[in-house]
Amino acid sequence: MRKRILTEDIILPPDLPNPEYLKLYPAARSEQDQNQLVDEAWAYARKYQYMMRETDRIQGSYRLDYVDADGNDQRLRAMFIDHEPTPDMLERAVAMLQTVSQMQGGRVGRELDMIAIYPTENAGPEHGNPKLVGLGQEIQFEGSTLGIAYPSLKLVEMHMPPESTHDNLGAYTSPDWTLAHEVGGHFTGLNEENNEIRGTGVTLANGAEVFVNNGRFEDFMQDIYDQANAEERSGLPSRWQVRRRVENTRGEIVDMTHDVMDPARQPSRFRVVNAMRRAIHAIRNEHGGSMIAGDPRLAESIYARKETGHPTRYGATDAAEHQAESSASELVGEIPFTQAHDGANIITREAEGFVSGYHVASRDRAALANRWGSDPTQPGVVFTDANGNPERRMDWQHWYGRPQDDEDLARLMNEARQTPVPEDRDLLHIVTGRRI
Repeated sequence: MRKRILTEDIILPPDLPNPEYLKLYPAARSEQDQNQLVDEAWAYARKYQYMMRETDRIQGSYRLDYVDADGNDQRLRAMFIDHEPTPDMLERAVAMLQTVSQMQGGRVGRELDMIAIYPTENAGPEHGNPKLVGLGQEIQFEGSTLGIAYPSLKLVEMHMPPESTHDNLGAYTSPDWTLAHEVGGHFTGLNEENNEIRGTGVTLANGAEVFVNNGRFEDFMQDIYDQANAEERSGLPSRWQVRRRVENTRGEIVDMTHDVMDPARQPSRFRVVNAMRRAIHAIRNEHGGSMIAGDPRLAESIYARKETGHPTRYGATDAAEHQAESSASELVGEIPFTQAHDGANIITREAEGFVSGYHVASRDRAALANRWGSDPTQPGVVFTDANGNPERRMDWQHWYGRPQDDEDLARLMNEARQTPVPEDRDLLHIVTGRRI
């Protein structure tokens, strides 16, 4: 018996993150340029070919058509596998993709062809049911993996509770957070290269050649990531910028922002206002000093921004995850204080109407706004015109329905049903990079 190929036998590009071995149907390779993959390469992964042969696996299809800044037609689309989305989830996904369609002049529609959304019960190999297909291609990922971005396949995969409503959306690790992380994060972090493949010089025992694709993650926040690493390793506590509702010396109720870079600007005496009951509590004299974890002023805030370190614990993985977690927070909302590397001692008073989490550092927000083309002076992710007025695209066209009524998806499904299963030696064997 001949020895199977080992990963060590293949020389991978140094910028190819998290290599994964894929087997694609031959149609994934462009007929015009054999060094390119087609835009719908995801559809020629083996699991999607098998899935599209069945009539009940893809239960819903959504697409958003728009025109990018260059005047070209673009499309963002999603398919819901083994479930249909709740109205709340569909509404949230539509709003998210509308915002993403404005990023980078609409470029994401050129880079991403499909968002495949699975029910959470399909995730992971633990259930032992081969029909419950979840995230991953040749190997199914653990259920703890919420989403995956495959630039070479122009694909995002994610899973979510099928009964998701507004009650479990808009929070850290909620389904819309995963969508924002993968689409608004990883797919806006790609360079301008095409998805190219090249031979590795390795041939399998059955005669199939092994290819590798180029790494495309730009890691444009690498310097910020390195700085955040240094800050967390310094042993110093996190620094915060907060806004609190206080009564000034004239008895007026005002919102006051503490500038942590210049703590001398903090007033020496004030009384903080409870945002829910509007009761006023006496607070001790304060004489400067940065906000730190454990500082009671954090619990009395109505807004908090963590100005040092990584946005979340997972954001400390590498520069791409730092960027993706920052993106998710900008698009979705607050991060729980427990995600700060030194957040264990922070006591919250959200039941009294105070803040329950924090937002990403000003430097992260500025870097994303520069990347996306959004206006950092506006709250959230907002795109403005030359006069600074919020700009809404008027060319969005939405469609949701059955996959057989989606012209492109119906074509791919019919093609899958008519295509014989190739021999392993005839498949396109490729090592590709991905982000989680």
